Parts: sequence; C-alpha cells; structure tokens
Amino acid sequence: MSSLDLPVFSNHASCSDALEPDMWFPEEIGGKSGRGWSRTPSANFARAICRGCEAFTECKEYALQFQDLAGIWADQDRHERHAEQIERGIKPRPVFNTIVTQSRRLLDESR
Repeated sequence: MSSLDLPVFSNHASCSDALEPDMWFPEEIGGKSGRGWSRTPSANFARAICRGCEAFTECKEYALQFQDLAGIWADQDRHERHAEQIERGIKPRPVFNTIVTQSRRLLDESR
C-alpha cells in the first residue's frame, strides 16, 4: 500500500456505513474555544462509533503514521494523535491532501 492509498480496513470500518461522514471531519475553530470543535455532539457521536469499531486498532495505527491528518480517527483528533506520537516515539510522515480527499470520497460513496 502506498502512502496515498486508503487502508484495507476501511472496507469494514464502522465509519464506512455512517449516515453523516462529515461528523469525522468537524470544522476546526480556533480562539477561546480551543479544541471544542473535536468535542461537539456530532464529533462525540463519531468518537463513540469509533470506540465500538472492529477496525479501531488498525485505524489508530494507520492514523498515527501521519502528521496532521485531518479528522477523527480511532477516537482521536489530530492533537490527541500528536501527543500519542510523541509519547510512543513515532516519527509521523507528512500527510497529503490526497489522503483526506480519498477518505472523504470513500465515506461519501458508502452512504
């Protein structure tokens, strides 16, 4: 699998059946609210789906490979993944917009 291919687990991930794919990609809002964007009701619902997903571990390991990957993956936003990358000594690769575009396309096609 090249770094721009969708992971094989995406076919059996719970998010592939999601009615609202955008909940995994909440809009980031800066300012006083900080990272409140990743704890909106919609994002929290996405996180709950992640926690019950059979592809959780594969998804998490996939997402931890990349720097600043957009969205919620395996119940983590990009800041939470970054903290885990530091904790585990993972040197993430830069993420390309193609990955995000392909991920959104997959989620949209699954609806």
